[in-house]
Amino acid sequence: MGFSSDGAALMVGKQNGVAYRLKSDSPYMLDMHCTAHRLALSSLDAAKSVKEVRYFESMLHTLHTYFSRSSKRLEHLRAWQDVLEDPKIKVLPVHQVRWLSFANCVTNVRRTLLSLLKSLESDIDDDVMASSLFSAMSAYKFLFLTHFFSDIMADIATVSRQFQKRDISYGDLKQSLSAICDSIEQQYLVENANYGTHLREFLDTYENAEEFHGIEIKRSHRDVRLLVAVSEFADILRNSLIARFPKLDIWEAMSIFCPDTFPKSVKEKANFGLKKLTVLTDHFGRQRGSCAPPINANEAKREWPLFKNHMFALSEGNENAEDILTGASLAEKMIRSGRIREEFPQMIKLMTICRVLPVSSVECERGFSVQNLIKTRTRCSLNIELLDELMRISINGPKLQAFNPLPIYRMWRDKKQRHIFVNTQKQDKLVEKI
Repeated sequence: MGFSSDGAALMVGKQNGVAYRLKSDSPYMLDMHCTAHRLALSSLDAAKSVKEVRYFESMLHTLHTYFSRSSKRLEHLRAWQDVLEDPKIKVLPVHQVRWLSFANCVTNVRRTLLSLLKSLESDIDDDVMASSLFSAMSAYKFLFLTHFFSDIMADIATVSRQFQKRDISYGDLKQSLSAICDSIEQQYLVENANYGTHLREFLDTYENAEEFHGIEIKRSHRDVRLLVAVSEFADILRNSLIARFPKLDIWEAMSIFCPDTFPKSVKEKANFGLKKLTVLTDHFGRQRGSCAPPINANEAKREWPLFKNHMFALSEGNENAEDILTGASLAEKMIRSGRIREEFPQMIKLMTICRVLPVSSVECERGFSVQNLIKTRTRCSLNIELLDELMRISINGPKLQAFNPLPIYRMWRDKKQRHIFVNTQKQDKLVEKI
């Protein structure tokens, strides 16, 4: 019924893409460009359009290269982190294909910025690259951009993590998207903008200061453009988010199952969901070729008036308000109730379909990452069956702390005679350790 991909032409091509071919066999299928990929592409749109972003990315890359290629420099940095009581964190690389890479990198730089500057300053006389980096990093431009991107990319990273959750629905997606667009506008695009927390603290303290924790701040006449660059980046990012997440009628119609859209007054409840239900039944309840529709449209419309009031009652009487806002708790209660399933079979089918439709390809991406962690160069002979089992355990299995190795150890020990157990003393010692 549902298909989500990274948006590559191979996947979503209108004439020969994977989605097109799947729809020829399953005409009721809905396809979705992965939400996490679209969020990353929106950030990339803004980055390509503002030159200050390219400058800052090149600085982060140079900084990572400088410390990652020398254990001596890294030890020197850790020594300064001890002295200044900064967190012992590394300068991370910026990867274009990793969604949270830029946000994590700039956050680490901001958190240990003073240690980085002191480490570079102490090596100025002996290292030309350190001298060049220190000069660039002690500039007002770099300090300003570090605090700005630490704010705005942290917000994007938060939304990205929400989009990567397994149980996210389209309603949750729209709620998160609306929140990030409003946040960007309120912080950076209104008159007399207040900006993010870290940038506001930096401006209040160092906008007209001569030193940054005892280090001279190098200024330029071009620094006046920085606030303009902030507005440009925020505006392009917000517009790109709106453009890359257009309203789709069939997906918007699924909001009838989201508690945050439920009306409060009796008059509004009377007409709630009628038009959107028609959109859903036109897609899932109409004959398409030789395929039988998954639901009976007429029966679904007949069940709707009473079914929606069951939803209202469960939503209003729910004690755990935090879960119900996502729609997950409501759908679980409705679908698992034997009485409701028996009374409203068509609406339960429709609700189940809307609940399980994927809005991202995160699980596939997560699978690739787990596969690369398990099947390394030293384990390249793993067969498909064993690799699949190990991946399932890694993704779906319990945490390592909850694993009891003793039954597995006994199974392995009793399977055949083991050389290690020829000596009973060795066996007793091994059992004691376990």
